[in-house]
Amino acid sequence: MKKLILFLCLICISSLYSSDFEDGVSMKNGQIATLLNNAGELDTDDIIVEKITVQQVVAKLKDKLSVVHIWGSWCTSTILGLDCIKELIDQKVDAQIILVSVDVCSKQQVEIMKKILAMKKIKIKSYILENDFGKSQQHFEIMKKILAMKKIKIKSYILENDFGKSQQHFAKFYSSDHIYNLIHSFDKSYRRVEVAAGARKMYISPVPYIGIINKEQDILYSKVPDIDPNKKQALKQDEFYVLNTKKIMKIINNNQ
Repeated sequence: MKKLILFLCLICISSLYSSDFEDGVSMKNGQIATLLNNAGELDTDDIIVEKITVQQVVAKLKDKLSVVHIWGSWCTSTILGLDCIKELIDQKVDAQIILVSVDVCSKQQVEIMKKILAMKKIKIKSYILENDFGKSQQHFEIMKKILAMKKIKIKSYILENDFGKSQQHFAKFYSSDHIYNLIHSFDKSYRRVEVAAGARKMYISPVPYIGIINKEQDILYSKVPDIDPNKKQALKQDEFYVLNTKKIMKIINNNQ
């Protein structure tokens, strides 16, 4: 009986954080690809990435001093700050580090994520916010499975249309609502930023983001990219998001 209870408990625990990723589209970036190619062969076998929801992130923050880092793998700006996270891991800071990607949640994008984490030598368990932004490719996979089931092996066609184009499929992703909803769930000071988009203006949810949160879930420190929509010239990338690791470690040590 005890063995049965233990077995059921293990099933429940394993179902809390899912690591099964479906095929889908990915947001490939040329500069990221160059970085990964220049890094040589990367071993991702021991890199663990699991799906997580907003509610699960909030639950993990309870009663623990935490460092939360929100990032993405779709451009070189969104991976800034990972070097600081690696340094905090190496220093074995007395705080839990929660690393959450807000990428498209597809098998292909997670593979890019894993390579970036391997390149940065970050081997703690990481998470990706659960979403369905990358699933347009599944329409083709479903069609293939139906044909295989019916044992139809002649060449088949699909009427050309634009229903699955990434621009349309990623409309929710581009709105960045999922980023805002995640960070604002535990940091009420987090704000969208207005930026120019051609002739019009739009609001984005800036990442990377880092926050230090105490056991009472107070924000001790937070940092977002330095985006000033009134500046005529964009900041250089090394000025866009700079983390002071010594300052972060001092805040952690002073709040044990």
